[in-house]
Amino acid sequence: MRRVDARPAGSTYENWRDRAVTARDKLLEAWKAECEAADRENRPIAFKAKINETLYKEFRNVFLFEAFYQKCAYCEVNHSDGYPVQVEHYRPKGAVTENREPIDHPGYFWLAYEWWNLVPSCAHCNTNHTDPLGESHPGKKNEFPVGNTRVNAPSGNPEQWQSELDGEVAMLLNPYFDNPEQHIDFDPTTGAAISKSTRGATTISICDLKRPSLRDKRLSLRGHAVRGMVMDLLHGDKDIDSVVSPSCELSLWRKCLIRHCIKDLGRRTGLHD
Repeated sequence: MRRVDARPAGSTYENWRDRAVTARDKLLEAWKAECEAADRENRPIAFKAKINETLYKEFRNVFLFEAFYQKCAYCEVNHSDGYPVQVEHYRPKGAVTENREPIDHPGYFWLAYEWWNLVPSCAHCNTNHTDPLGESHPGKKNEFPVGNTRVNAPSGNPEQWQSELDGEVAMLLNPYFDNPEQHIDFDPTTGAAISKSTRGATTISICDLKRPSLRDKRLSLRGHAVRGMVMDLLHGDKDIDSVVSPSCELSLWRKCLIRHCIKDLGRRTGLHD
């Protein structure tokens, strides 16, 4: 996982955004009508959002593939490596679970077309799967725990949605706004993901970032490539972010390996603090 600083822009995005806003407004109108009907009829709100899947999936080619370099937002495995891409809603659009149990929530349907709620995900991170080595996991699906009061309905001002949702304290890391390096590390020997915070641990658990095949994938990238990056770092004027390109597969893992290599070199040469 890595932080993605890119933001959608340009005429292609603006065209898509215009259609997305129209679709969003229709959702909000339908929600308002259902709330009024439920109040008038003295019954619970029963809302099933009609979401245009084709529209939000178009965002793959509009922005996601380029911004994430064809990689899964969570595990950073390249989609061309046999991991089919899915356009994933960071906050689930249709229903929500906590501890894998359904809760009373309509889903964050109003975020169905918001760019900051759309990320590319491989099927291993996002859905129920059995790892090639035989371990099963439910994937992210609709799991979305929060550390504070949950937002259960949209406010009337979309411009304020992001700040309103910040109050939830989402426990899953968001690649657009969080720095995963502050929350997740790796064991350089085994390739296992290690949490540095509660949010890091939650993200590792929800997206199955400890799965055996992913650990093996990390370990396969050790060796000459990483040593070459270490040499570039030590003998040039680059920093670690310029040595490890954001387009690199498993870039957070590579950074971890480089740091451990430098620490080990320092111990061996007596140059460590």
